[in-house]
Amino acid sequence: MNQAITRVYGIILQNNALDQVNAFAMQQRNQANSLAREIDMFRLAPSPLVTSYGHHAMRLFWIILFLSLCPYALAAELHVGGFVVAPFVMANGGGLEGLLVEFIKTEIQPQLPWPIKWEAPVSLERSVASLASGSLDIVLIMPGTLDGNTKYGLFKWAFLQVQPHLAVRPDSALYDLSDLHQLCGMRLGWTGSGRADVISLFESYGAYVEKTTNQTWQQSNLRKLAAGRLDGAFFLNPYSPQFVAGQERIPIRLLPLPMPVESFRMAYSLKTDKEVVARFEQAALKAFSAPKFKALLREYLQLQPPKASAVTPSPVSQSHGPQVHKSCRVR
Repeated sequence: MNQAITRVYGIILQNNALDQVNAFAMQQRNQANSLAREIDMFRLAPSPLVTSYGHHAMRLFWIILFLSLCPYALAAELHVGGFVVAPFVMANGGGLEGLLVEFIKTEIQPQLPWPIKWEAPVSLERSVASLASGSLDIVLIMPGTLDGNTKYGLFKWAFLQVQPHLAVRPDSALYDLSDLHQLCGMRLGWTGSGRADVISLFESYGAYVEKTTNQTWQQSNLRKLAAGRLDGAFFLNPYSPQFVAGQERIPIRLLPLPMPVESFRMAYSLKTDKEVVARFEQAALKAFSAPKFKALLREYLQLQPPKASAVTPSPVSQSHGPQVHKSCRVR
């Protein structure tokens, strides 16, 4: 009798446990079906009732595998943008074009598991704000140093080292710049988004810096230079004035400035997942280590070749001295 009671009681417990297992399985199956409908990449069409626990386990395996690929799979697209620095980054309607854009599309994007969404160009200030908010993941060019910044991250490697240059008219009395005191009394043009430390440096030597705020600031400054409204147009690199002068057919001479070499780096948002940033950096380092980028730069500079007199090399040695404003004194 006792054995019979025990047996019946065991059957009841077994049935209760089986009911609980079935209820749990139903709950997991519903969640799996819901997730499966959202997983495009695996094309898992929602199935009818799963009668086999083996099939159910297989479905959960694929879901777990998909989630383990995060953040790559969940990063639907990478938001990339920046400000205009021809020929590297240029405006094209509401989008971007230029050397860096073309290079990333052909050499870096194919190595990434997600597409790139190219955002419209904005100012340097807006670029920094977008990185800080996370609305931009990558900014294509961010000059400056690695120190003292908490709003965004800078890749430690630079894709280009550049020397600051001053563009002057061919008839300028300035033939070399061995000392920044020679800028005293000159009216220089630069971007309204220019770094405050560079502007302060020029002003400390007696130069006046006129800031151009539109996205065609490079073209505007060279036109002002040609019209005599500026004595010089400042550029952080020699490639921009060479490219723009060729496009605009404006004759200029380029003078290297006695200033430290600048590093052109890419910046990333601190809110972008670290693994996504690492994956982009890995692809970028591989691409920039090849000679394709510099070959593309040379190609871009030849796309719009200047006239014979558009970019005139500065003489190595000249007896002409620069015209210095009377009020300028050595600091």
